[in-house]
Amino acid sequence: MKKFLLIFSVIATFIMCQTNGNKGLTEIVDPKFAAAAEKYKTICSGCHGQKVDAFVDRKWVHGNHRDSLIKSITYGFPDKEMPAFGAVFKPNEIAELADYILNSIEEAKKYKFD
Repeated sequence: MKKFLLIFSVIATFIMCQTNGNKGLTEIVDPKFAAAAEKYKTICSGCHGQKVDAFVDRKWVHGNHRDSLIKSITYGFPDKEMPAFGAVFKPNEIAELADYILNSIEEAKKYKFD
């Protein structure tokens, strides 16, 4: 039984994770968020954290609901060095980014220990 569990664990880890050069393991992304996750990593992660961790357990200055996040991404906050992306992304892409961020926050909360 122990041998089975070990083999199962190794196979499951191999299937669920992929290596990324010397960067180690990458996160698993729900396929419905794949495009948004790629945009987030390319455009947003430099300021907001590679794994959306800068959003978790923080005080939200401009609101923490989907609509406020969409507005923040679309119009930005130049005075706070947040650029506007309304001219860069289509409205549906911005909505997908907002959904990805909110989903990632909920996923991170599952692993929070109080």
